[in-house]
Amino acid sequence: MCGRCHRDILLAWKKSAHAHAMKNPLFQDVLERGQDLAGAAVRTTCLECHAPSVRYSGDVALRAKATWEGVTCDFCHSVKAVHFTGKNPRYEVAFDGVKTGPLGEVSSPAHGTAYSEVHTSSLVCAGCHEYRNAAGFLVFGTYSEWAESRYGREGIHCQQCHMGERAGNVVDPKIKRVTRGTINLHEMPGSRSVSQLNQAIQIRLNTEREGEELIVRVRVRNRGGPATWCPPAPRCAASIWKSAWL
Repeated sequence: MCGRCHRDILLAWKKSAHAHAMKNPLFQDVLERGQDLAGAAVRTTCLECHAPSVRYSGDVALRAKATWEGVTCDFCHSVKAVHFTGKNPRYEVAFDGVKTGPLGEVSSPAHGTAYSEVHTSSLVCAGCHEYRNAAGFLVFGTYSEWAESRYGREGIHCQQCHMGERAGNVVDPKIKRVTRGTINLHEMPGSRSVSQLNQAIQIRLNTEREGEELIVRVRVRNRGGPATWCPPAPRCAASIWKSAWL
């Protein structure tokens, strides 16, 4: 439905991990296995991020088409705030016909619009990209890793690397003509993107022969990713392995 007006954004989103978060076969296998091991409650835990509309629809049986759309436009642009009052960050969401986002002074013939400061910061990612289990163990801490990195300290937010501006129409010109000629890239490339990885790390391989052995040395340098574990960031280099073949 959103793509009728926001065609360029929809086409980019369809290539994203968000669009495939629910349909991904690996996730489906893990969801089934998790339920077998720990019971039906696991479904709610997993679906709250892989199909976050379930938080409000209660469709853990996966009957609704919207559930299978994964992390949708409607959910992300209905976020009003992110709260850190509990064990995990929680979204405050209102499906009230007003779509929130990072642009101010915009209007739409199809729905209400509101500028949202949270959409300009990494907070909007935290509700799914930070999770502790029932025992308090940090299962994944993408948000906290960012916050502790030089990017967090310097106020460089997730969107600035993962949603850079590209040429495109925010709204299809047939619907409404706007002066803005760029869109934020909703494909949101990350670890599965070769270009994104090339920006984040540098790898050098050196080989030398010692008698009958071929020695391969690999050096990995963090040149663009948030390094919290190997100071000083981002110039972290280490020999990863030394292997020999007879």
